[in-house]
Amino acid sequence: METKKNIEINGAEILNDAEKETINKITSGAYDKLKRSVKNNFILKVVLKEYSRDKENLVKRRKFSVHAEISGFSRIFEADDFGWELNKVFHSVFQKLNKELEHEFHVSEQGKR
Repeated sequence: METKKNIEINGAEILNDAEKETINKITSGAYDKLKRSVKNNFILKVVLKEYSRDKENLVKRRKFSVHAEISGFSRIFEADDFGWELNKVFHSVFQKLNKELEHEFHVSEQGKR
């Protein structure tokens, strides 16, 4: 049974097609993992920002900032991170969100009874 994923990604227009595909894959996988922890319907909002020294993007190296938020039930969970590699930044943000959910709901201890 396929469930609808409530994912909003703001700022993805600054990425090329390969980066967008990678980010969608990472975000979709993270949504599934977070869904197993929460067991409720929620909205995952991700805001992506790019920082560059040169405004014309002549510098090949770009710095990314990612802010993620889970909302839709009693509490809002937020995490953010920044870095030079887009994949690592996204994985780090979702790892932080998962850690916050574990801290709040103690998901790993629920099956040990």
